[in-house]
Amino acid sequence: MGTTRLDDKRLITREADIWLYSNWKGQLEYRRERPPYRLNLNEGIIIRPDEGIRRTPLPLLGLRALTHNELVTIIDGARLEVTIRTARKMWWPW
Repeated sequence: MGTTRLDDKRLITREADIWLYSNWKGQLEYRRERPPYRLNLNEGIIIRPDEGIRRTPLPLLGLRALTHNELVTIIDGARLEVTIRTARKMWWPW
């Protein structure tokens, strides 16, 4: 798909399908009655190699994936919770 830079190293971007599954609050089990949400990743993803790159922590899901898919992300540090949801669609009856 292309390349990107991380710590002055050129890394290959790879095509991938990533799906977000809704879970029950406080549990790892996903909610079977809700279909998963497929992320649109036109620019691909990178997989950081184990060697040759500083150990800078990278998120599992980056900001680019969240913003390009117009997702709303709420981080509640006090409760140790992260909420990711689709933006509410505004509907006006005129």
